[in-house]
Amino acid sequence: MFPVGALSILLALVGWQQMAARLGRRAVALSCVTALLLALSLWTQLAAGNFQFGPREPDMWDYAMKWVLDNVPKNEAVCSQIDPLVFLLTGRQGVSDRCWMDLKWKGLNIQWTGRPGYCPEPEKQRALIEQMHVRWFLDVGGPNAPKYFGDSTLLQTHPDWFERGYDHGRGFQVYRLR
Repeated sequence: MFPVGALSILLALVGWQQMAARLGRRAVALSCVTALLLALSLWTQLAAGNFQFGPREPDMWDYAMKWVLDNVPKNEAVCSQIDPLVFLLTGRQGVSDRCWMDLKWKGLNIQWTGRPGYCPEPEKQRALIEQMHVRWFLDVGGPNAPKYFGDSTLLQTHPDWFERGYDHGRGFQVYRLR
């Protein structure tokens, strides 16, 4: 963040100097209006409670990452909705559970479209998962909740391929591929 932040500040200062050279005193007025709008925006965000100060309560992902760190060997991968966080917080390879989702364009953005029970070619998915050394699956939601993502639908269509390794109770379950 430091190189990008320093560059952003430098560019802002150069831009303000160029604006001041072209607009004169109006640049100061424009800068004051901009600062006032930024302060108003910060005040509304603070009033809405969008910033959290001090320690926060652990959520289910904190517990899941602790479990992964304590129980998953370093050479095995974890399939989950938050594969980047799995890697960043535990050092274990994270694999996305969105591998088999249907992508659709909605305006300028790609929209993930989950289909409950959608599991094309499960044997090929299993072979790919084993090839990537994925042995663990984090499943969000209750064990009987509708499944919308790749690993969850594989769990739903072939529960005999998995054994439950850990059940958080309310938030997530961890499964191990047999």
